Amino acid sequence: MAINVGVIGAGWVATDRHLPALKKAKNANIVAVFDRNADRAGVAARKYGAQAFHSNVDELLSQPIDTVVICTPPQAHFELITKSLEADKHVLVEKPFTLIGADGDKVAAQAATANLLVSPSHNFLYANSTRRAKHLIESGSAGAVISASGAQLSSWNRRLPTWYDELPGGLFFDEAPHLLYLMREFVGEVEVATAWRDERESPNGGSIERTEAQLVGERGDATLSMTTGAPLSEWYVTLICEKKILIIDLFRDILIDLPAETAHNRKDVVGVSLRTTIQHWAGTVSSGLRVLRGKGDYGHGLLVSKFIDAVDGSGPPPTTAEDGTRVVKLMESILAKAE
Repeated sequence: MAINVGVIGAGWVATDRHLPALKKAKNANIVAVFDRNADRAGVAARKYGAQAFHSNVDELLSQPIDTVVICTPPQAHFELITKSLEADKHVLVEKPFTLIGADGDKVAAQAATANLLVSPSHNFLYANSTRRAKHLIESGSAGAVISASGAQLSSWNRRLPTWYDELPGGLFFDEAPHLLYLMREFVGEVEVATAWRDERESPNGGSIERTEAQLVGERGDATLSMTTGAPLSEWYVTLICEKKILIIDLFRDILIDLPAETAHNRKDVVGVSLRTTIQHWAGTVSSGLRVLRGKGDYGHGLLVSKFIDAVDGSGPPPTTAEDGTRVVKLMESILAKAE
């Protein structure tokens, strides 16, 4: 059965991520696109074959659609999710899920009462590199995860949303969800033990913002380290397992798989360099070139497909409202402890 979809918001994340994924999904039918800018909504609708476009969200919600995909700035998420559920629509929504954890709880309760799905777009859970890491762990090849660390460097020269400074903690609140939901995936439910934040002027002008947090998980500990104002942007999740070190390069969607050393002799030291180099270049050929051509979807395709299948009743949702709410509450805890 075709699932009729309406997309709310026609900015970059909609046109470069969600709409292409919906277009490829075998049982999704893009019915309408909304944006406050009618011209932008029209361009997106025509490009992806939507039947209509709107500059009034109530008009979109009155259409015969089964689900909406919310691609607006986070400040509007709670209101739009609530309005969509009241209109009897399933919801896939960009991260962060809401700006306040308590609002996430309200959304989860509303969705459960209405028997509707609400899923946050935690897309890196379904990226090729993440799925390969999960396979190595679940198969026993890597052994159990001992600890996870998420490291994020962001340059001010990177394409950034215009609204990030309106969020709690600024850019932290927009970007930290990716690292936090990945660490929850690998070490289980986590609690924040300690946190620290600092902002200072850069010698080269601008500012440097740093956030550090130590987390304790069900199956291991985790560390979050974020620096905004770095010379370049890089995102990594490193998993220390019993038998291997797994490094997920999120921007390039590459997994580096390093087995245990035998004696830390010269052969081991050089071997790590060779394995890392070979795997990096192999990954560059297989996924990096897709990124270079603008074809990398960072897990959006599979996440959207799984969500549409869940709406159709043929599988579980890729993420839940509880997942999104928990990540928001972790960010709230980090900011509170850092004060």
